[in-house]
Parts: sequence; C-alpha cells; structure tokens
Amino acid sequence: KKINISTFYRVGNLGIENFESVKTHLTSLAGKKKLDKHILIGDLNFPEISWPDHSTSVEVHKKFVDLLMLDLNHSQLINKPTHKNGNTLDLLFTNIPEQIDDVTVMDYKEACSSDHFGIKFTLKVNVAPKKMPKRSMYNFKKADWRNLNFDLKKIDWDKIIGMHDPFSSWEVFKKILFKLCDNHIPKKSFRYQFQPPWFDSDCAKVLHEKEKWRARANSPGGTVEDYNKFRQLRSDYKKVMDEKMRLNVQDETDPALVSKKFWKHVKSKTKSTRIPETVHYQGQYRTKPSDQADLFNAYFCDQFSDKSKYDIDIDMGANRSFLDLE
Repeated sequence: KKINISTFYRVGNLGIENFESVKTHLTSLAGKKKLDKHILIGDLNFPEISWPDHSTSVEVHKKFVDLLMLDLNHSQLINKPTHKNGNTLDLLFTNIPEQIDDVTVMDYKEACSSDHFGIKFTLKVNVAPKKMPKRSMYNFKKADWRNLNFDLKKIDWDKIIGMHDPFSSWEVFKKILFKLCDNHIPKKSFRYQFQPPWFDSDCAKVLHEKEKWRARANSPGGTVEDYNKFRQLRSDYKKVMDEKMRLNVQDETDPALVSKKFWKHVKSKTKSTRIPETVHYQGQYRTKPSDQADLFNAYFCDQFSDKSKYDIDIDMGANRSFLDLE
C-alpha cells in the first residue's frame, strides 16, 4: 500500500477559516482511502500546545488536535522543543507510528541555518519486488489442426447441446472445445515482470532490441551512432506499446465503446477492492481493523442501547386463541 506524506506550514496562526479548509482537505482524503497510511510533518506553529499531553487553551489549536488525533486517529511523535526559543513548533503526526522509528530532533543549525531544529526519522518499509505469474498461451504455430478438426467432426453436437438452453449449451461447447485444444495445441509460457496485458511477442522483440542497443550505447566503446540507434528503438517501442494498448482496450465493433479489458487493467492498477479500507462514523476515520471494529461496535451500540419508548396496550382477552395456549 502507498504511504501519503503531507506537509503544512504555520496553520496554527491562520484562524478558524484556515482550519476548516485543512479539515475539508484531510477528511476528503480519508473518504477517498488515501489516509490509509499517512504522515503529516511540518512547521505547524502550535506554540500553546503542551506535549505529550496535547493540552491547550487556544480554541483553534484544540480543533486541530481533535481533528488529527481523535477524528483521524493520528499520533504525534515530537515531544521536544524544535525552536531556539524553546517551543515545539515542528510536529510529526501519523496513523502508522509502528512504522516510524529513531525520531530525532537535531541540534541547532545542524541541518541548516535556521531558528528551527531539524527532524529526522526512519520509515520502516519492506518493499518486495512484485513477481508476476507466468502466463500460458496456445502455440498455434505448432497446432495439430488435422487431428483437432477430425475430433471435432466426430462429435454429435445436436445430441450434446440440443437438450440444453443457450447459456448451458455455450458452457458445454466451450468445455469440449478447450479440452480438445489442450490435446492438440501445445502451450508456451511467458513471464514478464511489470508488463500489462497487451504485452505480446511483438513488444518483446522490440524491447529486446532496444535493451541490446542500450547496453551497447552505455558500454565504454559506445559511439554516438549507437546512442542514436538506441533512441530510435526506444521511440519505436513506445509506439508499439501504445498501439497494442489501443487495440487491447477498444471495442472493434464500436470505437466509441471501451472494452472490459480496459476496466480490468484499471482495476489492477488502482488495486481497488469492494472491502472498504477506510471506515468513518460520526466524523471519525479509521483504517486499522481493530479500530474499524470499535467504530462498528459504537454504531451498533447507538442503534440498540436506548430504552424502547413503545407504549402499546395489548388486550390478550380479545383473542381467545391466546387463552387456549397451555
């Protein structure tokens, strides 16, 4: 998942109107799932706030603290003065404190010539290379078309699909066809890292040629001609990829439409999911499962905790069936 890093400057002395703008911006990000992992750092200029208990008598400062620490579930990790006059003005808010380590307030003018002290910290991120599974495709150049056609002609299609509705017949037909294709058409595997669905043998051929000339141009004996050749192949590769993408995502029957393949690619790139990553209730936004569970508990508690105010008088004698029950 991506980490969103934000910075603000001197928002503490710009008044309520500025606070409302910041609140709108951050809650909008939270609603769009972009505060799942968030770090906010900068000279926020809250000199009247006492850390780490975050107490203050200034209204606008308290609003900022409540927004970040209560509504958005952030923690503040700087508890030492960051200004030469002894104020803690430069702050570090985050909702992933477990991924931040070695928070250090540097000495005066250690980072640069300023009346503020520098802040440094370590962000613990484990980024593993994305491994793409091998794609398997039919190798039609080596297909045994003669035996495939022979097996297809032997099938009594009227008997097999005649007893089914169109939808079931289509499924039966595909199952038989692909089984025969597996028997008579060999498959070959492709494994390309970070390649889109439209990457095929044409793209691979141009890419291989481009990388060959890249290595030659960057070698100690590379010449201007080698570099120009590489530039040309780089341009050719981009054109091939653009054309393959266009052919892959457009609906040939209607150029005004976009095929399902396009939306499949968009979904793979956006990492969208039907399970909400951010849950909010009564202005509070939570991304961690345990905190989300607490919000759900609060919601259900609010629905059923109040005593019922129904006052309905039921006359049990009006219906003799109730009296007959033993």
